[in-house]
Amino acid sequence: MKSPKILLVLAMAACLAAALSVSIKAETVIDEPKEYKVVGLAKGKTLQVKKEADPASEVIEELHMGGYCVTSNGETKLNGKIEWMKIFAMQGEGWVPKKNMKLVTDPEKECPPVSD
Repeated sequence: MKSPKILLVLAMAACLAAALSVSIKAETVIDEPKEYKVVGLAKGKTLQVKKEADPASEVIEELHMGGYCVTSNGETKLNGKIEWMKIFAMQGEGWVPKKNMKLVTDPEKECPPVSD
């Protein structure tokens, strides 16, 4: 039987390994920019683009489903239970919940031109 000190050290090592694996998953590798569309909103609702990856952050823009496409390099951050995706939209860069973004497979068909 192992001593209580050894068990404590093993438990601490396991906790440290788990913490490191969580922090590694918290941000993604940045890819080449790709086009995305807004999905998963109720009719008439908009997706708020936040200045920071935080629900309490300032809203810098609102996106509609079926509207123009936005660009993202795939950068994400985990804040609490929400995985945020960095996007580049009309008003600049901001953050939206990743669950509301869908990768566009054919930008020429799926992304209407942006009018001024």
